[in-house]
Amino acid sequence: AEAERLAREMSASLGIPVEAVEEAERAVAESDLVVTATPATEPILEAAWLRPGVHVTAMGSDSEHKQELEPAVLRRADVVVSDRRSQGLAIGELRSAREAGVDVSEERVAELGEVLAGTRPGRTSEDQITVCDLTGTGVQDTAIARLAAARAKASG
Repeated sequence: AEAERLAREMSASLGIPVEAVEEAERAVAESDLVVTATPATEPILEAAWLRPGVHVTAMGSDSEHKQELEPAVLRRADVVVSDRRSQGLAIGELRSAREAGVDVSEERVAELGEVLAGTRPGRTSEDQITVCDLTGTGVQDTAIARLAAARAKASG
């Protein structure tokens, strides 16, 4: 009931359709954009659920005991970006992925500032799976959220 209420409120507030679903797998499999912002200490999002073209922003892993993404999510991603690579390796999803043997080297993981400045590529095709590990640089988080909401509204 709370999820249904929140979906109605968000639909009205954002002016875009928001639907509550019971299964995370269904929500992810049907989404173009997935944002995780939880206090999870074990993965809540699995790589098998990702479809071509999806973008995942993980925001909840902001300390060394938290983890939202199955490490295979980063392995499967075509593009991996972190707000701050060193911070992601210490407390973010990059830490969990590295511990599981996933390549999170500097060559594989770009920083958000590098992508925005055009010195590293972001998405280069519509079918790429992209993942952004945000560990908490508040100004960037706010700017990203505002831009995402504006683009979602503009695209209907």
